[in-house]
Amino acid sequence: MRSPSGAPAPRSDLQTSPSASAGPARRRAPAAPALLSLLLLAGACSSAESPEIHRYLVRDRAAEARAVPPNPKAPTLHVAKVDVAGHLEGIAILRDGGVVDTLVYHRFAAPVAEMVARMLLPRLERSGAFRAVLGPESLADAALSLRVDVGRFELEEHSDGSTVAVVVLDAELYRRGSREVLETFRATAATPARAGRTEVKDLVLALEDAASSAADTLAAAVAARAFAIGP
Repeated sequence: MRSPSGAPAPRSDLQTSPSASAGPARRRAPAAPALLSLLLLAGACSSAESPEIHRYLVRDRAAEARAVPPNPKAPTLHVAKVDVAGHLEGIAILRDGGVVDTLVYHRFAAPVAEMVARMLLPRLERSGAFRAVLGPESLADAALSLRVDVGRFELEEHSDGSTVAVVVLDAELYRRGSREVLETFRATAATPARAGRTEVKDLVLALEDAASSAADTLAAAVAARAFAIGP
């Protein structure tokens, strides 16, 4: 069938039964292509206006120390959990007056708990104080457990314009079966950012140094306590 103008009538996938009483069918031009074009155009505009998100991984800055062979009679340690303070939802800056700002377009590439665990486990393994060191996801048996709380993992801005990276790790060593607490620990590290360098990547470098230092302190203290406990 052809339209009065001579162009072929649009086809439809909808089939209907013929009816003698039905009048001539009204034809509408399909609107889907036009609507799709508008949506694609809107999406393109939205993408063009979206700011770029920069992601940073806090890496281990410490030189790898020589590992001490583990004592086969030493206890197994389970790093049971790494908790993170609620205000550390991203790269946080503590300003004067106690105001905490979280950067929007600059974010960590991994959860803080995961990055801290990656620093702690190798240090504890190299200490030689444990037969084995298990991560938070492990379900294997262990004589000792370590719970870690990340109280601070942030940048502290001072009134003189300087910025200091501060990391505070609290930990509790306990017997896994009885949950008897054997020792509590606190490791604190503060690293000033390089003078005159205020780009986020430079501030993250200071945070890497502080995190590595805090992990060194905590792992050494936990290992010393484990040596004192004995097999």
